[in-house]
Amino acid sequence: MDILQNIVYPQSSTHIQLLEYLLFVTLLILLPYLSVMIGTTFFSVMHFSKGKRSGNRKHLIFSRELIDIFTVNKGLSFSLGIIPMLSIMLIMGQLLLHSDLNVNGQLFFALILLVIGLIYIYTFKYSFRLKNIFNLINKSDFTE
Repeated sequence: MDILQNIVYPQSSTHIQLLEYLLFVTLLILLPYLSVMIGTTFFSVMHFSKGKRSGNRKHLIFSRELIDIFTVNKGLSFSLGIIPMLSIMLIMGQLLLHSDLNVNGQLFFALILLVIGLIYIYTFKYSFRLKNIFNLINKSDFTE
C-alpha cells in the first residue's frame, strides 16, 4: 500500500482530532448498514433453506421479501458500504502514518471481501426473479 503512503501527509493535532470525528461518523454509517445487511441475508437464507426442505411456499415468499428490504438498488450498497470503507482506509492511513502497522492492507482486503459479499447477496436476490421467470415458462410449457 505504498500508494496510500504517497498521498498521506503529516497532520497537525487539530486535523487528527477532526479525522477521529470523521472516523466515528463513518463507522456510525457503515456498521449499522453492515449489521442489518448481514442479519437480513442470514434470515433470508435460513427461511429459503427451510422452505426448500419442507416445501412450504410461505417460507420462500418470506425469504424473497426479506432480501428485497435492504437490497433496493446497488447504489445504496455502494454509498452505504463501499464509500465508507474507502474513507475509513484513507482516514486510518492518515492517523497511522508513521506506524509499522499494515492496517491499510488489511482494510483493503476487507473491502475486497465486502464487494464479493455484496455481489453474492445481489446474486441471491436476483435468483428469485429468475426462478419466477423459469416457473412461468414451465407452467406454459407448450401444452396447448
